[in-house]
Formats: sequence, C-alpha cells, structure tokens
Amino acid sequence: MAETRSMNPLVKYLLFAIAFLLQVALVAGISIFVFMKFQAARESTQLAEHGGVEIKATMKFDEFKFPSADGGLVSFRMELDLSDEDMKKEFEKQLAYIRDGVPRLFMKMTVDQVKDAYVDQVLHKRVGEWLDLNVVKLMPRKKTWMFGENKTYAIARVNVYDLSAMKME
Repeated sequence: MAETRSMNPLVKYLLFAIAFLLQVALVAGISIFVFMKFQAARESTQLAEHGGVEIKATMKFDEFKFPSADGGLVSFRMELDLSDEDMKKEFEKQLAYIRDGVPRLFMKMTVDQVKDAYVDQVLHKRVGEWLDLNVVKLMPRKKTWMFGENKTYAIARVNVYDLSAMKME
C-alpha cells in the first residue's frame, strides 16, 4: 500500500497567500486599464466639444456697445477659450484693434438681425472667423523646444452672452 504524504501546512498557506496576491494584482491591473480607457475617452470627448483644441487660457472682454443700422443700440459681452497662454498675451496687446473690429462686423445689421444672428449662433461664428483671420493668423509663430515644430494657435470657443439689442425711437 502506497503511503500518502500530506502537504506541510506552512507551504499550503504560503501557496494560498501567493494565489490571493496574484488575484489582487490581476484585478488591480484590469481596473487601472479600464480607468485609463475611460479617462482617455472622456478627454477626447471634451476636446471634440471644443473643436479638438485643448483649452489652456480664457479671456473675457468687457461690454461691446455699438449702434445698429436702424438706429438702435446693441451691446454684448464676449469670452474666448484659447489654446495657449501666449495667445492671451497677444490678444491683450491687440485689445484696441479687437474692440474696434468686432462691432464693425454687426453695425450694418438691424436690431432684429443681430438678435436672430445671436439665437442662430451666427454671431459667435462670425466673431470667431474674424478673430481667426485678423488676429490669430497674424500672430508670430514660436518654435517648440522639441523638433522645432511651430506652435499651433486656435480659438476653441467664442461665447457671446448678455446680448442687449433695442431700438431707439
């Protein structure tokens, strides 16, 4: 008759401890992997909301006031989300030009046209396009320290708010 040897209890507990630690490490690894996937998906969703541009600076403008074509008065505030802190500095240098140029986009419109443009987000788009053509495209390009690539400057979002448009009689 063959003799059966039982395993030493210390070795048995050691094997159970090793198996337990392997399971904990496996679960932790899977959790980290899933978390990183969700984090990357969330960041890409946020970037997609802002035209694929990461927001690094925000610039608020005081109230713009200007007359409309039908003799009314239009005023609004504006906020820009920018892709680089250097853009904010450049926009601050160009502040007088921006404060003069943005109202000129809408001076030939009537009060009702300005209101409709605001509701349809046309006001936001036109301001963004004007800023892109007249300020962003003319900004001096700086080389990044790696590979000598030019920095890309972009306006992530133009937010026009507190619109007040009224006819003066």
